[in-house]
Amino acid sequence: MLRKAGEVVGERRTGRWLLRLRLPLGVAVGVATAVVEFAFLAVAFAACSVFAVAPAAGRRVTGLTSRYGGRLVRMEHRRLAGLLAAQDLPVPHTVATRRQLGYLAARLLPGALGLLAYAVLGVGVVLAGSCCARPCAET
Repeated sequence: MLRKAGEVVGERRTGRWLLRLRLPLGVAVGVATAVVEFAFLAVAFAACSVFAVAPAAGRRVTGLTSRYGGRLVRMEHRRLAGLLAAQDLPVPHTVATRRQLGYLAARLLPGALGLLAYAVLGVGVVLAGSCCARPCAET
């Protein structure tokens, strides 16, 4: 017998905690993938400068950039569809194009903002913990 998430079983709700953690977990995974994408774009940019010096090596670098860039875009597509339950996502292409590499570059800003949000949350937790750990001085 299968039950839906949030269905009341006796006095307990099943699956409710997983639905509540879906968004924060999706954002945290997005921050981690943004770091990986930044490293990929930095290496790809440096490797593409080889194209001017050695065209044969440049074609190989372009092929590798297309293959791994496409994998990163498909990974982002799965994250958005799975963890963040995004609807109506276009199907990513098998080979990375300039548009897909532009998407990876554009993903850096939301990744940085997600990291900033978690940093501010962490500072707030530390400050709240330090205030509650010792009694406040009465005036």
